[in-house]
Amino acid sequence: MLNSIIVIDGSQFARNSLEIILAGFGYKNVRGYQRASDVLPEIIDGTLTADLILMDLDLPGGIGFCASVKSLPQWQHVPILAMQGPDCSTSLTEAMLVGVNDYIRKPFERPELRIRIKNQLQLRSEITHGRAPVSQVAAAASHRQQGQTALR
Repeated sequence: MLNSIIVIDGSQFARNSLEIILAGFGYKNVRGYQRASDVLPEIIDGTLTADLILMDLDLPGGIGFCASVKSLPQWQHVPILAMQGPDCSTSLTEAMLVGVNDYIRKPFERPELRIRIKNQLQLRSEITHGRAPVSQVAAAASHRQQGQTALR
């Protein structure tokens, strides 16, 4: 698979584990980051591209990162799959309102992670190739716009 995935997690162990798991799923182009603030400059200046972002929702600045990424035209259709631990203090609702596409609870089952990633990449492909049902694209755009307005 040629899809590129950004993994953002504060734990080196978690990042390494995810890279191994994703490689086992066939994803070889995976880049890991400790903080969302490390990734954002590369995204904004165009030196980094990806087909999916997999991030720990409880990272400092995580909600702001999601909102910033989704505000960039070239990143609007890049799905963000948030991971949420049992003690996560960040609101999942707030995350979804700013553009997080899906989430998975930690600890997660590998088959569930695989399906969620596959589904998000498939939908992204359909949107970017003009094959997604208009209702799905419109609903996603409307949902994101409502969330950004609600948080202002």
